[in-house]
Amino acid sequence: MDRATLLHVAMVNSHPVRFYKAPRDDSQYPWHDHEALLVAGGFNLNNGAQVIPDSIWKEPHLIMRVICPATGRPVAIADNRLAREFFNSAPLGMPLISRGFGEYRDALAEAVGLLIGAMRDPEDRSVWLSNAWLRDQGEQPMPPTMETELRKMTRATGRTLFDPGDGNGLPAGTRSAIH
Repeated sequence: MDRATLLHVAMVNSHPVRFYKAPRDDSQYPWHDHEALLVAGGFNLNNGAQVIPDSIWKEPHLIMRVICPATGRPVAIADNRLAREFFNSAPLGMPLISRGFGEYRDALAEAVGLLIGAMRDPEDRSVWLSNAWLRDQGEQPMPPTMETELRKMTRATGRTLFDPGDGNGLPAGTRSAIH
């Protein structure tokens, strides 16, 4: 079993959710601890809640077991597409819908910022983000307005909406109306 690279830990609905570097080195949003996200969504894994959804058997490359470097234990990490499917299928009224999605989104943005923060050229970060979007959305292009705003922000400030916060402001994902 491979050892994962831990990027970020964030609270989602008062539960810690870890974010990891994707198993492949291409432009990919960070993967999340899938079991922790289910717990944050109100599922009780001790009562037989399904950890791996039925739909994953069509695309088994979207989830894998790895060793968490923080705990030394095996953990199921999953592609952001599974989180999106989870949010879209959660029944109304679950805690996840009320604030969990926003907390997950902001945590994902922080993890992306930490992942691409070492890229010195803002244009490289924009390209990485555009490619990650394409991969995450199943090759559906980024909406033109969003891509234009991303590039304008990058050129004007040298930053993207995913750059890590400075510790004194809002998380990366909430600093822009684009996200």
